[in-house]
Amino acid sequence: MWECENPVDLNESIIDKLPLSLKEVNITGGEPFLHKKINLLVEKLSGRGCKVIINTNGLVKIPTNSPLLKLKRVGIRFSLDGIREAHDSLRGIPGNYKKVIDQIDNLQSAGFTDLGIVSTFSDANCGELEPLYRLSHMLHIGFTCAIAANSELFYKNRGNVFENPDPFIRSLRKIIRSELFSLKMNNLGKALFMNELAHFAAHPAKYLPCSAGKSFFYLAASGEVFACNMRSLPMGNLVENSFKDLWSSSKSQSVRRSTARCDSPCWTMCNAKQIMKDEPATYLLNFCQPWKASHEKN
Repeated sequence: MWECENPVDLNESIIDKLPLSLKEVNITGGEPFLHKKINLLVEKLSGRGCKVIINTNGLVKIPTNSPLLKLKRVGIRFSLDGIREAHDSLRGIPGNYKKVIDQIDNLQSAGFTDLGIVSTFSDANCGELEPLYRLSHMLHIGFTCAIAANSELFYKNRGNVFENPDPFIRSLRKIIRSELFSLKMNNLGKALFMNELAHFAAHPAKYLPCSAGKSFFYLAASGEVFACNMRSLPMGNLVENSFKDLWSSSKSQSVRRSTARCDSPCWTMCNAKQIMKDEPATYLLNFCQPWKASHEKN
């Protein structure tokens, strides 16, 4: 995103146009903490009663007296794709890993607890999955993982291919067992998500209808609303329209029909959450059986 020509910063006035029905907002970038009004943006969103997750690379120091740390329902997720030099090498920034760990330590010392690690995997770092998972347990923070995705809209790419996902899948299954054996409901949800992520890494395909543009959407900094961040399916612009008019327009209805038929392979927390909520029986039948079969085989 930082390589885009003439990047636009999100205007805080657009926040006022978002619906009060929002349950969760995920802020990403570029680097959100470079936005001069990040505190105001998060305060506005938090004040509307929704959970706010901020994704950061950890390079911008978050002051321990930041007003964001006093807000309710705000979480911070640090991008880590490896341990020590493995992460620094992937990012091309010496010392990046240490800065992330120092930030986590400082925030925990200040009493802020809603912290997590977000890791993206490919052939370049698939061996880092288990060490990162153990790190999250050692630090007592959350852990979420994904595989490198393609999106001409958001990532400006379409060439990511997982050539040899087998080591990643084997590690992921170990983590799934650990999450299942904890017998905690939240961990069960993570295990189910990771189970399908393992299946998706081996056979990228879409198995259930997507609710992009219906239960979630992607808001670009320009005010343009898209069904999701994976495909360029614009629904309208909040600078020019109210959210109600945009959401109920014939254009948005057409986009929803397109996403319901979408066969573009992806597996993200956005669509996974809604599938697990709306179609639990179908989800379990489709995703638990492949896990059981592969578990018995291995």
